Amino acid sequence: EETMRFQTPVRAALAGVVLAVLLSGCREECEVNADCDGEALVCEANQCVRLEVYGVSGGSVQRLGNWPALATTGTPLFDVMAPEDRASDEVILGGYVVSNGTHLLSGYTFLTSDFDNVPGKVALYSLDAGTTSWMEAKGNYSVAAGDGVFFINGQSLDAQATGTGIYGLKTDGAAPTASVVAVPGTGAEPAYTFATVTTTEGVGAFGYWAGGANVLRAVSPAQLTQALSSGAPVDLSTVPHVYPEADMMAVARFGAGVALLRGSFLPDFSVAYTDIARVALTAPTSSAGEVAVGAPVTVVRFQDDCTQVLFMKHLGEDLLLALEDKNGRRLVRVRAGEGASGEDKGSSVSEVNCATAAHDAALGTLALRPGFTVVESGPLAENVSDVAIVTRKP
Repeated sequence: EETMRFQTPVRAALAGVVLAVLLSGCREECEVNADCDGEALVCEANQCVRLEVYGVSGGSVQRLGNWPALATTGTPLFDVMAPEDRASDEVILGGYVVSNGTHLLSGYTFLTSDFDNVPGKVALYSLDAGTTSWMEAKGNYSVAAGDGVFFINGQSLDAQATGTGIYGLKTDGAAPTASVVAVPGTGAEPAYTFATVTTTEGVGAFGYWAGGANVLRAVSPAQLTQALSSGAPVDLSTVPHVYPEADMMAVARFGAGVALLRGSFLPDFSVAYTDIARVALTAPTSSAGEVAVGAPVTVVRFQDDCTQVLFMKHLGEDLLLALEDKNGRRLVRVRAGEGASGEDKGSSVSEVNCATAAHDAALGTLALRPGFTVVESGPLAENVSDVAIVTRKP
């Protein structure tokens, strides 16, 4: 599972409520939701599961009910900030919570003028033990998860401190262990990080800032496994580009690939979004092979600025879009089907009267491209700034 924000080179303070969804349930096979007996059970990947929702608000992670019926308040589970930092007025909450199936991870940084050395910590919560521990993690702005591991895009983790890079936090042993998994290539600017994503095939899509633009590189599952076991980090300059253009604003998992929110900066530093495109990332069949990167395929096209994309996450193999417009805030689940191809960019800059413009109940004024379908949608409460969804096998 991954988490990130729509980032510019200048780090923005992030606040709000973040959700983490844990899939847990029975082994009963199913084809549709009606096949599942029991309260709040749904059919996901042919298993009956319960989608338990956790959120972070006001510095604490809370239980917010079951997907898709999300509550606006819940019972606090753990504090994101360590006890010694709770009275500080210089804390910037990371606004994320990620799960690798056995643990939840959230974090924060501190105000500083030294962008190459941003103090911060992550909070690690054990779902089984119900206990929380904290670890030094400078610049922890973007996080993804794999099986028994978190990938933290930052400047250091615990005793590991090599500057900007991808740090691994393994939680499948007696105690959490940190290591350096990947380092950016030549030209990377150490103060700024970008996206951290893992696909359903275990490919890592790791980003950084270089040459005046966000850069995203694809690391194979074998390379990640080797780096975690050997302690020798992957040089990101030696692996394939996921997308080489400068209009990439944010990234999320979309099945065996990634979804890219694309657009450009306007003179006032606002962003004119054009579309969300999917790029397939196919894991190699041999340990020495490289990730095969597909061509971008537009999922939705912007027609105006009436419907805002707040963030992107994933739900199983599907893309989850957080949208806001005159119909309110909601999470919309989009699925890739057959026949999707080509790019179709629009623009979020227009003179449309949003109060009178026609809005689809799910997508608002976004235009869905052929080959993609809306599966379902659910409410998104005020101040919710991110969601993270993971599968916990029964």
